[in-house]
Amino acid sequence: MWYYAQNGERKGPVSEDALREMARDGSLNPTDLVWREGMAEWATAELATGFRFGGETIYGGAAPAPAAPSAAAPSYGQPTGQQASPYAAPQAQIAASESTTDYLPWAIAGTILCCVFTGIAATVYSVKTKSAQQYGDWAEAERCGRLAKIWFWWTFGLGFTYWALIGSFYVLAIASAVSEMQ
Repeated sequence: MWYYAQNGERKGPVSEDALREMARDGSLNPTDLVWREGMAEWATAELATGFRFGGETIYGGAAPAPAAPSAAAPSYGQPTGQQASPYAAPQAQIAASESTTDYLPWAIAGTILCCVFTGIAATVYSVKTKSAQQYGDWAEAERCGRLAKIWFWWTFGLGFTYWALIGSFYVLAIASAVSEMQ
């Protein structure tokens, strides 16, 4: 579910499809601020969504500063007794997820040295982790980081098993050749 702010007023939640339709019909501007759970902070609709606005896809640009919020509406995730900006994201989610590891160097090494197929999966999830971190989508970054780690360990396990089998075949072949020579 998405939240959006127009003229200093926070609105929502709305579904992604509804937000996309708003962008298409012009009721959501590229410079309007949007937020969903997992994002570090509010961002302009053009940066956070990549939706089409009035028929063309918009990339880049900066949003003007939002108007001052009304004191009556508490921000999302804040108790009603606290004065907070309506544009503030819940801080507990951000602090817990900013340290997500992407495992990219390990995934690449595993792909080269161990098992290509599972290594590629680990690399893809590692790159997705970095992308989600850049967009402030900490929940997705956490999920992709966890999957990258799982795929890396599968890569390492399969690669280790493969090289152990190859090594044991070489040892057996050498031992067999030595015993035949005697």
